[in-house]
Amino acid sequence: MKTHVPAILSIAVFAVLAGCTTSDVIMTGLARSPVSPELARMYLRPPEKFESIGLVTASSNSTPIRSTNKQSALTELRNKAAALGANGILLLQDDGSVASVGTVIVPPGSSVGIATSGRGTLVEVKGEAIYVQAQ
Repeated sequence: MKTHVPAILSIAVFAVLAGCTTSDVIMTGLARSPVSPELARMYLRPPEKFESIGLVTASSNSTPIRSTNKQSALTELRNKAAALGANGILLLQDDGSVASVGTVIVPPGSSVGIATSGRGTLVEVKGEAIYVQAQ
């Protein structure tokens, strides 16, 4: 039997990367100069005066613990919004969805897939990156 080290290595790398934090941005306004993530304050209700910069979504499935994944996703949301110059994030309603994450990997030249259980529970958070004007 011939061993395919590159294929096995690829599978191992993919399995490790399957549990991670990701984000996405949809621009709705003009980006500003980036700010420090610590300056991006989270809001549950809209502040009095603000400008919309974009919609930001972040998700994490890096651990089996939902609260840890939520914190990782919120950190990524803050980082992405701050990179757009947002000094605020208006959190959008969380639908509370929880999904088990898994992957099926089919090595090149094989007709057999390898199933993996995910590294954690997928958590997604959404927010509107905003620039809050002085009040």
